[in-house]
Amino acid sequence: MKRWLFTLPLLAGADPRALLAQEVVPPVASATVQDPQAAPPQDDEDDGEGEDPAIVVTGHKAPRGAVIGDVRPDEQFSRATIRALGINSVSELLQELAPQIRSGQGRGGEPTIVLLNGRRTSGFSEVRDIPAEAIARAEILPEEVALKYGYPADQRVVNIVLRKRFHALIAEAGDRIATEGGRNLVDPGVTYLEIDHDRRVNIALQYQHADDLLESARHPGAFAPRRPYDVVGNVAALTPAGEIDPALSALAGRTVTLAGVPAMAVGRPLALGDFVAGANRANITDTTPFRTLLPSGDRGSINASYSRNILGSIAATINGRLEASNDVSLLGLPKLKLDLPAGNPFSPFANDVAVYRLAEGAPPLSRHERDIGGHLALMLNSHAGAWQWSFSGTYDHLEARTRTEGGIDQTAIDAALQARDPAVNPFGAFGPGLLLARQPDITRLVSDAGGFDAMIHGPALHLPAGQVLTSLRLGANWSALDGHSVRLGVAQDSGASRSDVSGQLSIDVPITSSRNNVLAALGNLSVNGNVALHRLSDFGTQKTLGYGVVWSPVQPLRLIASMTDADGAPSLVQIGAPVLTTPNVRIYDFMQGATVEASRIEGGNARLSGDNRRVLKIGATWKPGWTKGLSLTANYIHARTRNAIVPFAATPALEAAFPGRVVRDSAGALTRFDDRPVNVSRDDREELRWGINWLKALGGTGASGGHVPGMRKNANRLSFALYHTWHLRHDVLLRDGLPMLDLLHGDTLAMTGGDPRHEIEAQAGIASNGIGLRLSADWRSATTAQRMARGTTASALSFSDLATANLRIFANLGQQQALARAHPWLAGVRLTLAVDNIFDGRPRVTDASGATPYIYQPAFLDPLGRTIRFSIRKTF
Repeated sequence: MKRWLFTLPLLAGADPRALLAQEVVPPVASATVQDPQAAPPQDDEDDGEGEDPAIVVTGHKAPRGAVIGDVRPDEQFSRATIRALGINSVSELLQELAPQIRSGQGRGGEPTIVLLNGRRTSGFSEVRDIPAEAIARAEILPEEVALKYGYPADQRVVNIVLRKRFHALIAEAGDRIATEGGRNLVDPGVTYLEIDHDRRVNIALQYQHADDLLESARHPGAFAPRRPYDVVGNVAALTPAGEIDPALSALAGRTVTLAGVPAMAVGRPLALGDFVAGANRANITDTTPFRTLLPSGDRGSINASYSRNILGSIAATINGRLEASNDVSLLGLPKLKLDLPAGNPFSPFANDVAVYRLAEGAPPLSRHERDIGGHLALMLNSHAGAWQWSFSGTYDHLEARTRTEGGIDQTAIDAALQARDPAVNPFGAFGPGLLLARQPDITRLVSDAGGFDAMIHGPALHLPAGQVLTSLRLGANWSALDGHSVRLGVAQDSGASRSDVSGQLSIDVPITSSRNNVLAALGNLSVNGNVALHRLSDFGTQKTLGYGVVWSPVQPLRLIASMTDADGAPSLVQIGAPVLTTPNVRIYDFMQGATVEASRIEGGNARLSGDNRRVLKIGATWKPGWTKGLSLTANYIHARTRNAIVPFAATPALEAAFPGRVVRDSAGALTRFDDRPVNVSRDDREELRWGINWLKALGGTGASGGHVPGMRKNANRLSFALYHTWHLRHDVLLRDGLPMLDLLHGDTLAMTGGDPRHEIEAQAGIASNGIGLRLSADWRSATTAQRMARGTTASALSFSDLATANLRIFANLGQQQALARAHPWLAGVRLTLAVDNIFDGRPRVTDASGATPYIYQPAFLDPLGRTIRFSIRKTF
């Protein structure tokens, strides 16, 4: 079920913010495009080249592909700088720039807003597979720019500017392995891209296969649950912790509440004395070979986009994507709890007892997940004088099916034991007529979403300080989700549908202007405001109000302050996803202080209500003129969400606030938990995030081999980035009248502890003559779950700090002159060696005694550990 949250980008079509239209920038005069093998083109806006890694724009004319408005980018990356990253596509570029584009203004999970040549796209699918060689430059802009394009200001904006001409066929194959073994992932792919000014054709085919990773490959040790199921069997009283038989206790010399079944039980009836050796000593079967830490899986996709001008100046783009996946997980061996009555010919006990067994010989419990989805989008954009307009239409479809099988129907066995059938030995092998397969549990999810958006942007009037710019967007969207599940033969249907008619208006008013000499001593100052309304069929009218100020007292410095008050509704997945039950899930029970196996319930919660979020942001960007390529940013964010939607976890605080979500047996052991999302009263967060970026062009002209599209001289670069997030506050009030939880000081809403106080992300890279090295490192401070243990039998848990480092080395063989002359076919070949988690760093969790609970072993927190990936890429 959780995987559906990742495979449901199609449902983004149900969110009007994901279905808005593009903007178009009026065409500018273009220089003559030269052949890549000839001298470098004079239009450095096309190629993003030059010794200065930061693209500097002078004069009043905006560069080709610039965003609308006058907000300068926080960061700019030239074509040479992008090539020095050693990445393959726009998708990988966003991954590489993750520290720079992180935003704390959203609710979480919102996709980064990506523009293409300063225009809106039909969706991320349109741009994700564009090769990095086709990028002339990339820009990162603040969240406030999103308003100019009809988006809410909850994510940063990335503008990708493509080269005017490009033509290449690219093939790549990679293989990733875990150094501890047990996991192998191969991912071949082919991409074709042709750009000829306003015409663009992009086709990408991707495939990925991953082997499953068994628990036995990580050697976590045999699991000893409170209810000890075993292949041979264990005997216990029917009441928790009760005495099995006073006579057995007398023979053993102590009270016996649990007894391992001796192996000889398979061949003959047992006497009471045969259980003395196993008194209070459980048999334990190692089930790790029958459980997966990571599923095996296959997934493939085909993505195609076509763009060209029609009817003169109208830019039209159509994009289609089809993807499918198939995953298989193992969930352990089937369990049998047999009630053995006194007087049964195979029972030497005076009382009725319970026999706990694993069904040896039966196939393990398994889960098969199959998804198939499609996306179709149309985008039109153009301009009329100074006004720009766009129109988009989208349709998405997804079918997701889950089948859990391998359960045992023990009805016939129970009947035979109660009838004292001498042919049915509860400790021996069961005949084929008794060990019957249970009907599989099935869930099915079908979702459809469609809609259109129209947008217009332009100057409403002219003030002495400049133009008053307005953006107006109108849209209508519809989505539906149908779910069906069958559990233990009981069918249950779920679903939800939603229509949304929406509109958004934003306005930017210049107050002072150094360019227009209006209060020039104050620099450039503008104010902005925005309002959005969404009329939802199931949640009524949702409104968003925002305002802000942008001030640049001097050119290197920009200050931004903004306030947003936004209503939000739960997604259709959160409301109507079908119920899915997963057996044998291992989870730490804080009430018992032990790892247990329980059933997990997932799906939608139809009782969810909408939330309201208020966000204050104060930010600064400084680019000192005395050092080219250096920029510093800092952002303070305070966010308060009322009636916030959070995932449920079986922590003591959430269990106390939502007691019906956790089920325990008469002994207090956790047997089932429901992790469907819930509303909490309030969520307050504060953070201060600052960072530094530095880019430097190195001397030398580089080496050039054969003709490679996108490969040019002067690609030698040195880069460094460091970002520090200081979490100042994170308090959560689950319900009115309950104590406030402080997630930075021992409280937690997750099984992985509280929130870290500090997070650091660092990147460094160097590229010279076609050979590059990239190093990234992440660190987060330690956390605790001190308060989680209050009122329970469990000791507090400590979660260590965690540092990880990744290394990537790449070589463009065509740029190595000696190799290129000796082997011309190496032109366009790039080899990449990537090592993730170089030092195999994993979290360490301990209780007060210093011991690590079973489920918090590193193998479960980070199954892969260190991985190595080798890939070869050829550009034709």
